[in-house]
Amino acid sequence: MSFTIILLNDYPDRMEEAAAWFSGKWGIPKEVYLESMRASLQGPVPKWYIACDGKILGGLGVIENDFHERKDLTPNICAVYTEKECRGQKIAGALLNRACEDLKQAGFKKVYLLTDHDSFYEKYGWHFLCDVKGYDGDVSRGYEYEQICDERIGTTLTVTVDRPLGSSHPKYPEHIYPLNYGYIEGMTGGDGEEQDAYILGVDQPVGRFTGKVIAVVKRFDDDEDKLVVAPENTTFSLEEIRGKIWFQERYFHSAVIL
Repeated sequence: MSFTIILLNDYPDRMEEAAAWFSGKWGIPKEVYLESMRASLQGPVPKWYIACDGKILGGLGVIENDFHERKDLTPNICAVYTEKECRGQKIAGALLNRACEDLKQAGFKKVYLLTDHDSFYEKYGWHFLCDVKGYDGDVSRGYEYEQICDERIGTTLTVTVDRPLGSSHPKYPEHIYPLNYGYIEGMTGGDGEEQDAYILGVDQPVGRFTGKVIAVVKRFDDDEDKLVVAPENTTFSLEEIRGKIWFQERYFHSAVIL
């Protein structure tokens, strides 16, 4: 399924529509959501996101406190919902990853959420923290996601390219690599094999390339993360990195760590 994650700050004309959608899913007045969405224009929290293919397929918010007593557990992911007919299409994971990445860019180290689910969020890198009592006296499970810092970012490494730009995947010949892709000799990845790496900023096939690690692709449903390597003094935005590696990462639950 093809969909786009939208930060409503960038599309204020869709706030009315989104507020009505959230209200219909959670039974909270539309005006409450709309007020929070308008306040999102003033700072990093609150923030509201929707996944859409024209119509809204899913959404979530980031707020200071999701109606619970632990004021120290902030900010909170809230109102996570995916339309029933769209579940199982990685929409919730994409929304969660985008929100967490944006929070990290804003300087937050951790983010929390309350839920009645006891297994869903673990596959996206969340961890059970404690039971938390809400204002209504009900107890929910509190989850924590700690933003990931990776010591490999900023290091200089040499990539041996075994799948150059324009080549076919050895098992899936219809899969053509739009960039150079290879491995780091002597560095072991999570799968026990040599660490894989994407190369950005090189527009022709190469056999070996030495550059700086600018990002790590954290996969939540695979054993190995991927490194992103680029020429020295070359930068790419988060959105640019996502777009360039989407050809392969679309098959995984992953987040880009800068």
